[in-house]
Amino acid sequence: MPKCLLLTDFKPAEDWPFSAGFEEGFGEKPDVHYCVSNWLRTNIWLKVKRYLLYFTFPLSQLKYNGRYDAIIGYQQFYALNLVFFMKLLGIKKKSKVFVMTFIYKEKRGLLGRLYKSYIKSIVNSRYLDGLFVYSRGEVEFYSRCLGCDPSKFTYVHLGIGELPTVTVNKGDYCFSAGRSNRDYTFLCRAFKNLPYRLLIATDLAIDDAPDNVEVLGNCYGQKMLDYMAGAFCVIIPLDNQFVSSGQLVVLQAMQMRKPVIVTRSGGIADYIKDGETGLIMDNTEESLAASLARLSDPAEYERLARNAGSYVHDNCSQSGRGKTVGEYVAHCINN
Repeated sequence: MPKCLLLTDFKPAEDWPFSAGFEEGFGEKPDVHYCVSNWLRTNIWLKVKRYLLYFTFPLSQLKYNGRYDAIIGYQQFYALNLVFFMKLLGIKKKSKVFVMTFIYKEKRGLLGRLYKSYIKSIVNSRYLDGLFVYSRGEVEFYSRCLGCDPSKFTYVHLGIGELPTVTVNKGDYCFSAGRSNRDYTFLCRAFKNLPYRLLIATDLAIDDAPDNVEVLGNCYGQKMLDYMAGAFCVIIPLDNQFVSSGQLVVLQAMQMRKPVIVTRSGGIADYIKDGETGLIMDNTEESLAASLARLSDPAEYERLARNAGSYVHDNCSQSGRGKTVGEYVAHCINN
């Protein structure tokens, strides 16, 4: 039977649904090697350590090339940098390598150009067999941006686990969370003139937040979910409309039957139908205000909340995502 190795930045539970779904699609459960790096954000030195782990951990996994039919980086840099070292050292390719969640955002300046060149060389490498993305629009965008064959990218629907233990109620504040591709500058500017409270859970620096906006630093995991569960609604302001981001927070909120307001973008179009499972806004104060006013109607609020919860229940399981990925990887190994 084929064997697969999964490289993660967290220690999965024994009953992790993704693993069970992967086994159904692939035929065998994946072995999991993990290196926790995603929490190291509290100061500059821990951030440096976090980035170092993105290289040192993949380097330690080179010995498994050939011992497994496929190696998947659930944390994208674990697979991307594994490919970098395989290229650099001229190692014979024996395992197929995949990136589970690929996200690329162009950066400015010399470092941005170097970063793009680095990612482009890896994505176009023969050592990398495929990248999974969470929206259809990314397939076209990344293939054009990075100059590679669109067939290297595969769209899979994001899945999340069971609703954690939280007390869900309709509070008196709006809530936002996350760091990737967020436009909190717009959100703070808009709320300065809106009669609502806003809590933002992020480790990003936010300057000049108005009095009705509170930034919750070091707010992750269960703590973040508790704040979300007590919110009136969840607002996710996105910066670059072509970059996939925000889906996980959006699905978590929908799972709690929270109405969501999200910036119009290609990465969100696969998950929210405007006016049915959530509300899509342009990043303008007028658009955000109109969406919030719409939620002031109790009947409309309950309709959107009910539709959101039903959508996630029917379409967004971790096991379903695992099965899709497992089937695809098995197909690549056998062909």
